[in-house]
Amino acid sequence: MRVLLVEDDELLGDGIQAGLALNGFQVDWLRDGLQAQAAVAQADFDLLVLDLGLPHIDGLSVLRGMRERQIGLPCLILTARDAVGDRVAGLDAGADDYLVKPFALEGVARLTGLLNQLLRLAQLEHGGLPRTDDIDPLRCCTQLCEELAAQVGPRGPRLKVEGRAARLAATHEASLRMALSNLLHNAIAHSPADGEICLRLHEDAGLLRLCVLDQGPGLPPEAGELVVQRFYRAPGASGSGSGLGLAIVERIACLLGGRLLLSTPADGRGLCACLELPRAADGQSGASASRRA
Repeated sequence: MRVLLVEDDELLGDGIQAGLALNGFQVDWLRDGLQAQAAVAQADFDLLVLDLGLPHIDGLSVLRGMRERQIGLPCLILTARDAVGDRVAGLDAGADDYLVKPFALEGVARLTGLLNQLLRLAQLEHGGLPRTDDIDPLRCCTQLCEELAAQVGPRGPRLKVEGRAARLAATHEASLRMALSNLLHNAIAHSPADGEICLRLHEDAGLLRLCVLDQGPGLPPEAGELVVQRFYRAPGASGSGSGLGLAIVERIACLLGGRLLLSTPADGRGLCACLELPRAADGQSGASASRRA
């Protein structure tokens, strides 16, 4: 995967280039807007990491020029500007995500994760990811919860999988895992350490619902449809999240022929984030399950 990094800060650029290279990216590093403008027109890149405050031509102008020329290269804006107006301007210009600097080593790790997700989405939208055979969602969900439970450890919320497992129509399993992983990470981030997160499988009218239920604060009433928009973060939210996670899940759900539903559970606690996807055509289903990770 080839990334074009455009950053005029030598120290930061060197750290980002080294960090991305360690994670398997091939990185071309440029220092000003004129160079970037020429590079995106002449070479094939998978992703663009673009600073806004560049010499000669600023990053937003580079990005607007790309979109005017119908260059659909996924772009992550990297900038010291944290004002809402700058985020809106970046989105309007065609950015796919926004990362605020300065950041430490964990910022490079998060940048790597964001780039992987943006690349996967771009490939999926352009038909670049092959479809697999019908998927066993119980196996997929169980493996994912076991992996996340190992990462969270005994001091974090408990994860479990329950419900009836039906086969999903042919789709791309890595994209499904990404969507579920985003939902589970969101639930872990908002759940109490002694809480429980349930990934529940349920069939209904030719559809399979994969629902993540947490015991966090839930959605504020004013959030509404804003919560699935890019860059949205609830008022008072802590941490360094970009507000991209649920937006990515919604896009994946749509591209896989389904949708994302958000609701408050019957007991009034937490959030129920549900992926609704088409079942396999033969309607074949497996056994019921209730498993703890």
